[in-house]
Amino acid sequence: MTLGPTIFAGFLTRSMVRFPQQVMAAAHQRGIAPTALKRPLVNTSQLGSFGSVSQSIHHIAEPAVRAAFVTALHEVLKTGFGHLFGTSGAIASLSILAVAAAGGHRRRYRETYGQGGSSIPE
Repeated sequence: MTLGPTIFAGFLTRSMVRFPQQVMAAAHQRGIAPTALKRPLVNTSQLGSFGSVSQSIHHIAEPAVRAAFVTALHEVLKTGFGHLFGTSGAIASLSILAVAAAGGHRRRYRETYGQGGSSIPE
């Protein structure tokens, strides 16, 4: 029960580590000089959740800089959730294959040894 939320948080945390690089890339695409981003507009280490990061971003006064931060946040979240959903899909697929294989094995066992489930063939 505790493994799922830990994996979930891990994917999002790993993607959030790339937030500063994504901000710089988005600012470069919008033609914003890196000097405009030197002062700490949003301190992601002090914030507790993605909602608080988003709320802090919306308090940035300069529209171009705010748009760069929003773009970076969207890219980071897209990456984190993309990996999360991809991994979840792979785990679900492997689980379904394992259940199908176990069912097939059980059916062959019953056909071979009968419904009684005797482990000693006659």
